[in-house]
Amino acid sequence: MQELYRQAFGTVFHASPTALVHSKRYSLEPLREGPSILKCDPASRIQFAELAALKVELPGGSQVLITRGNIFDGLAEMNSSLLQRAVLLEARIDLKIAARRRLVPVILNPHRDKVSGLHLDDAIEPWLAERGFSNPCHETVFLESA
Repeated sequence: MQELYRQAFGTVFHASPTALVHSKRYSLEPLREGPSILKCDPASRIQFAELAALKVELPGGSQVLITRGNIFDGLAEMNSSLLQRAVLLEARIDLKIAARRRLVPVILNPHRDKVSGLHLDDAIEPWLAERGFSNPCHETVFLESA
């Protein structure tokens, strides 16, 4: 149904049913590299990152949300190739930002053009780009505080 609305609005407002396609601003593909992609320099503005939740679609089509413990270890225990074969739908990465007491949760979804979370910081977008989570061909930064 959402796809029909997207096409209808695209046709009405932009004279093309494909005018409002997802831009793929963000990607979860770097997570396939494993936990090393989240390593941070403790002296930098973003000092620590942890994959706190990962929603995947398994090859059989069922969706699974993994939220407990070390996500990468959990995936490896379930099936060592699961991270490579599953469709990555959404991830929550908790970031420790310098001069902040609490972790900042950042939610990434490849079908959305914005990062969502509470108390977002301007250091997040460069951190995401440095690790390949954001597509450099997009110039506009979308940060949405929930």
